[in-house]
Amino acid sequence: MRAFNITFLLMIAAAIVGFSASLWLAYASYSSDGKEIWFLARSSGLVAYALLSLSTIWGLLTSSRLLMKWVKIPLTSGIHQTLSFISLAVIALHGWVLLYDVEFGFTLRDLLIPFASPYKPIAVAAGVGAGYLAVLITASFYVRRLLGQRFWRLLHYGAFGLFLLALVHGIWSGSDASSLPAGLMYTGTGAAVLFLTYVRILGGRYTPTRSKAPIHDNAGVSAPG
Repeated sequence: MRAFNITFLLMIAAAIVGFSASLWLAYASYSSDGKEIWFLARSSGLVAYALLSLSTIWGLLTSSRLLMKWVKIPLTSGIHQTLSFISLAVIALHGWVLLYDVEFGFTLRDLLIPFASPYKPIAVAAGVGAGYLAVLITASFYVRRLLGQRFWRLLHYGAFGLFLLALVHGIWSGSDASSLPAGLMYTGTGAAVLFLTYVRILGGRYTPTRSKAPIHDNAGVSAPG
C-alpha cells in the first residue's frame, strides 16, 4: 500500500509539473509582453483549484461509500491523502510565484494576512483562508491518532469551507474566471460537490434494517398452545 501511494504521488506530481510547465512554455513562446510569471501564477492557481476539487469530490465519494464496490477503503484513504498533499504543494507554488509578479507587487504579508492585499482584498482573503484550511486538514492526516477519530472527522468538515473559499477566490480574483473553460470547471465542480453532499446527507440518515428470521421451536414447528 505504501509503495502504491508513493507511485501515485510521483505520477500525479509529474503530471502537475508537466501540465504547468507546458502552459508556461506555450505562453512564453507566443508572448513577449513579460507576463510569463503572471501566467504561471494563473495556471498554478487553476491546477490547485482542480486538485482541491478532486480531493473534495473523492472524499465525498469515500465517506458516502459509493466507491466500496470498486475500491477498497484503505486505498481510497491513501488516494485522498495523496491528493490533499499535492493540492497543498501546488497552493504553495501558486503563492510563491505571486511573490515574483511585478504587475501587482504582492508581498509576503499580502499573501499571509487576510484582507491585507491591495488587489481584490476579499477575494484574495478567501484564497488565504483556503490555504490555511488546506494546511490544517492535510496535517491532520499525520496526527489522526492523536486527535482521535471523532475530532478528526469534525475537523474534516472544514473541507466544505475550504472548497467554498477556493471557489470564491477563483471566481472573484482569477482573471480567467470569465472564460468558457474556467466557467465550466467552476460550475461542474460546484455542482458535483453540491450533489455529493446531498447524497452524503441522505446516506447518513439511511439505516439498513436486518430481516428477522421466524422463530420456531426445536422441532421446527410452532409449539402447541
